[in-house]
Amino acid sequence: MPKNNYRNQEQDRRLGNVETSIKTINEELGSVKVDMAEVKTNVKWLKDNNKFVVGSSITTLLAILGLLIKLLIQ
Repeated sequence: MPKNNYRNQEQDRRLGNVETSIKTINEELGSVKVDMAEVKTNVKWLKDNNKFVVGSSITTLLAILGLLIKLLIQ
């Protein structure tokens, strides 16, 4: 009987350690989620800037192509 009691106490101790670790991990994951959300919103300006640069580049290429066609026609 003392062996079973010791096993139960040891299992309870280990379960307590696991529960504490899980709580710590969940708390850290919560802060990671908040940080990732902040990074995601901070990247929005980069995407918008990229769209502007791509649009400007395409417009410039079309203008150059138009000038080259105009020069070739003359």
